[in-house]
Amino acid sequence: MKIQFKNDIVTVFESALYRTTSTVADLGDLVIVTDPNWLPAEVGTIRDHVNRTAGGRPVYLFITHSDYDHIIGCGAFQDAVVVASDALSTNNNKADILAEVLNFDHSFYITRDYPIKYPEVDIKIVKDGQSLRSDRPDLQFFLASGHTEDGAILLLRDQGIILAGDYLSNIEFPFVYFHLDQYRSTLLKIKEIVLSNKSVRLLIPGHGDMAKSRAEIFERISKDLIYLDLLEMEAVTSKMPTDTANFIESYSSNPSLLAEHVKNVTNVKQMLRKDLSDI
Repeated sequence: MKIQFKNDIVTVFESALYRTTSTVADLGDLVIVTDPNWLPAEVGTIRDHVNRTAGGRPVYLFITHSDYDHIIGCGAFQDAVVVASDALSTNNNKADILAEVLNFDHSFYITRDYPIKYPEVDIKIVKDGQSLRSDRPDLQFFLASGHTEDGAILLLRDQGIILAGDYLSNIEFPFVYFHLDQYRSTLLKIKEIVLSNKSVRLLIPGHGDMAKSRAEIFERISKDLIYLDLLEMEAVTSKMPTDTANFIESYSSNPSLLAEHVKNVTNVKQMLRKDLSDI
């Protein structure tokens, strides 16, 4: 499995599928593994690395959100303490998400040496700035809805690293599955976290390359906010703004992204109609 980045603190694994990342952080008295994924051999590589790194220390499994590609490997870490948002714990679509995992495996005749299971959350994130433990105030979680309803991100404050889940990818524009305005709010929240923590230099997204400077993090935030404005304009007018196609290509020339943009437009139209009906 490809290792995208490694230093004394974090190892960032990258799957062959969708350039999905999984980060293992060695934090002295504990180890955190985030979103282990996709293929059985890849999950096995991450698990072996975690076992070697931990050496008997506590292992925490952080699930950033409930998309099936991010929970697909959680069953390989049955002794880990699971950390995720309270909304992920209470998600009403657990059966559907597990069905997506099983459909993927069945489609490619994949078998796994661990159970397919929805995460059973031990530590529920209920507020911004929540610490992992009382003795580790440097490990702070923040709620991050917009992409999904149940997202969360993790700030490794002393190490200057943000684990951002499916936010701020350099190869994907925002996929808005839950709510447009909440997506904007999450981007602005991340901006405030970076502004408030001068040590932050690295941001690791769930797909694609990590941002390796504060300037790059801010650039990604600004770019994603522009995309969301273009998306909303198209959803309201039913007409694609002139710059949108080129803007999408600035993330990636992959033609499948255009189909994802069309899904975004449909989703946001439905969200806007619902918001109006709730007034």
